[in-house]
Amino acid sequence: MTIISRYFVIVLLLATALSGCSSLSKVLPTQKARLPTILPELIPLQIVLVGESHTSYADHQTQLAVIKALHPHWPNMGIGVEFVQSPFQGILDKYVAGKLTDEQMLKQTHWYKRWRYDFRLYRDIFHYAKAHHIPLLALNAPIELTRKISKNGIKGLNANDRKQLPKKITATKAYRERLLKIFQQHAHGNSKGIDNFVDVQLAWDASMAENANKAIHVGKVKNIVLLAGSGHVIRQAIPARLNYSSSIIVNQKPEGHKTQVDYVLQQNKHAKLPASGKIGVQMVMQHNTIKISKVLESHKAGLKKDDQIVAINGARIQALEDIKIALWDKKVGDIIDVKIKRGKRTSLEKKIKLL
Repeated sequence: MTIISRYFVIVLLLATALSGCSSLSKVLPTQKARLPTILPELIPLQIVLVGESHTSYADHQTQLAVIKALHPHWPNMGIGVEFVQSPFQGILDKYVAGKLTDEQMLKQTHWYKRWRYDFRLYRDIFHYAKAHHIPLLALNAPIELTRKISKNGIKGLNANDRKQLPKKITATKAYRERLLKIFQQHAHGNSKGIDNFVDVQLAWDASMAENANKAIHVGKVKNIVLLAGSGHVIRQAIPARLNYSSSIIVNQKPEGHKTQVDYVLQQNKHAKLPASGKIGVQMVMQHNTIKISKVLESHKAGLKKDDQIVAINGARIQALEDIKIALWDKKVGDIIDVKIKRGKRTSLEKKIKLL
């Protein structure tokens, strides 16, 4: 692995940790809020930001609860999302219009390459938006751009790449100091590379804010429930760059006593996803094919090392993300049809019970 690629991995790991780090969101010591109680304060606003720890099903259920509570009062609302990058807005439009299935949307937005988190965590939000024709707004900067920033910083972008970011994009002293503390915790006190790390965070925060501002400005929506990692919704991040009235909600009570968010709901604390179904093998990409590298449950799966997976339930498998899409909604005990190529045989059909 090159130095550059190692650095980018570090940036991604830090950013992921930052998105769910409770020490970033600080509120006044207070009783937990209840959604019906704060709803009258939210309705007059134009944007409500709801933070998340990406892997917390409880947080996503709270986001959905906020959407459902505001929807009757915001008939022309949109749902702004961090988890789809802005070049894929057209795909989300087709999805909400009913022209794409979940699987088609996941494949066309490259969900499992660009976001990677279990789609089941977000499924109910997507399904509610689709059922009620609520626009889903792809807010995030494209990964191709943020990779360049992680390598060379914003100042190192060429003119065409720089046009993808807001013209004015600056970090306050407090913004930088907060990120420096997080960076040093993960880099064992080393601050080398902090400038590019801050620039990546800036690119995310500024892009999401600008795309939300544009959606309201051009009249696509009148109100937005904006969903993003808790580190992005604190006051000095996305909210500081919004042109419209807003409020900030998180679901988990953070540490500290400074007002970085407005409300802590702390609901759905015990909501968890059931275990997902697994084939029971390890797979690798070799020569544009998916091959089994290790069989973990051979007596159950009926698969062998070096088998090439051709299709699952009739869906062609060309990449590892295709397998994740084919299995995303499957449960333990489900039976799937797997088409494989073994040795010189053209194909074999196997019925596999998921583990």
